[in-house]
Amino acid sequence: MAQPFDIDRSQTTGDPFRIADDVSTVTNGRSSFSVSETGVLAYRTGANLRSAQPTWFDRSGKPLGTIGEEGLYRQVALAPDGRKIAVEKFDARGVQDIWVVDNRGISTRLTFEGALDPIWSPDSRQVAFGYPRRGRAVDFRVVRKAVESSEEVLVWQGAELRYPESWSPDGTSLMYVSNTILGALPLTPDAKPLVWLDTPFAKDEPRFSPDGRWIAYQSNESGQADVFVQAFPGPGQKLRISTDGGGVPRWRADGRELFYVTPTGILMAVTMAGSARLEPGIPQRLFQTPIASPGLNIDQYDVSADGQRFVVLTPSQDSRQTPITVVVNWTANLAP
Repeated sequence: MAQPFDIDRSQTTGDPFRIADDVSTVTNGRSSFSVSETGVLAYRTGANLRSAQPTWFDRSGKPLGTIGEEGLYRQVALAPDGRKIAVEKFDARGVQDIWVVDNRGISTRLTFEGALDPIWSPDSRQVAFGYPRRGRAVDFRVVRKAVESSEEVLVWQGAELRYPESWSPDGTSLMYVSNTILGALPLTPDAKPLVWLDTPFAKDEPRFSPDGRWIAYQSNESGQADVFVQAFPGPGQKLRISTDGGGVPRWRADGRELFYVTPTGILMAVTMAGSARLEPGIPQRLFQTPIASPGLNIDQYDVSADGQRFVVLTPSQDSRQTPITVVVNWTANLAP
């Protein structure tokens, strides 16, 4: 849609009118269109995702096999027991829900109203996720749901967007991100939410260490997205881990190694020595992932407990995006 606007008076001057239908959209309000200063419009129709196949890789980047079927996946989370994954999958309408794929490759739908950001409980029996209420701009829920019984429990509800990112090892809280805030939502009665880190910088992907004493996260405070580790709940040590940009950090189950991806999709590994005081090693390149569009705020990979295998959302060979449509002279409809 477009609507005439008077920039001098800062107000609209006419009615909205339609320009194009079925423009591609993804979550967070992003749409696949752009307008030049001369008024030329370009847009893409249909689903704004490439079909992908969850695929196992070893530390050298060698494919080891696939999990389940191809689909319009956006995010993947490996259960701590290594026996199943949760995926954020889009349907033909462009609405995403959470599915669970077991070690047989069988997919089971977990949500039905549109959900995002799946994370596993430490015992691999529950999945927490965000639940934006369709048609209600100020209603966002964080929910946890049992995989086997489908029992659903409301964790938090409010006007803010609080995306769940990590489940504490003791099972008592969920780490979340909301704009520039990293915080923890309690899962125990009478406990209060914790605002853990509130700075003016963009932050994302907070992850509890296996012992619960550290949070790995990404921040652009260095001028680019980089991985940091900081004591939880603090105060305590804070360390920059990545040397040339990075995000989406993941811990090995024993806490002795931390993984992340670079802006170009290279998977990196860093040894993490020490306990009371961490001593990270120099980041080492493992392999170039096949991730189509590395997004440092999108979970397109996960790591096994022993750090030897990685599940990666790998673009399908025959995956094709719809063509880009270019429109000229649509601005004639703006004339008084």
